[in-house]
Amino acid sequence: MRRQHERRPLSGGEGWGFLRLLGAALTCVALSAAPALAQWQIDAYLGAPFFRGEDIDLRADEPFSIVLFGDLDDSGEVAGGARVGYWHSFDPPIDLGLALDASGVFGKLGNADHNFVPISVLLMARLRMLPSEEFPGGRVQPYVGVGPSAVWSELDLGLFNDTQVDVGADVRGGVRLGLIGGLGIFSEYRYTWFSPDYTDEMFGFDSKARLSLDSSTHHLNMGFSWGF
Repeated sequence: MRRQHERRPLSGGEGWGFLRLLGAALTCVALSAAPALAQWQIDAYLGAPFFRGEDIDLRADEPFSIVLFGDLDDSGEVAGGARVGYWHSFDPPIDLGLALDASGVFGKLGNADHNFVPISVLLMARLRMLPSEEFPGGRVQPYVGVGPSAVWSELDLGLFNDTQVDVGADVRGGVRLGLIGGLGIFSEYRYTWFSPDYTDEMFGFDSKARLSLDSSTHHLNMGFSWGF
């Protein structure tokens, strides 16, 4: 007569062993599906900004009634900044990354000093081109980035001066070229936008004036990059 096999429940030790084995298997699967490369990158750059102030609106409280609408173009004196990012590289030659960028832009808008400091969080994407043993991530890397900014700005007309913090936008695209090891150089176009609303006393009188504008700036940047 055949004896039936009885199923024996797992003991505590065997249960934990099974869970450890399952966890190890899942870890292997996760690692096999993970990015092939992961990289931190630090960038530093200098650039030439070109301002455009659009829809400028200057309004004063009573008894004054000055209203000014118009656009102003001018070039900034200097801009510079730094960026820290982290890249995930997948099997196709596409990397996705997240970066924190801080910069300063100093120049003029018409006769006014117009300075602003955007701090941006950027979603980045790049292509890995011409990979080699020395440059596994590609020696040539075209990239784009877009994200929101917190922008501190100052407008100084002499007798009218105010600072503001606003939400803005940051868009950029460029090309990075590897030089040796993790060191590279890059050139990029950048566009920033924010819409401040400044308030101050009306040129020394006991009356408030408000100046609002859409500030659009085009940047041409060049800099050094280090990936590790």
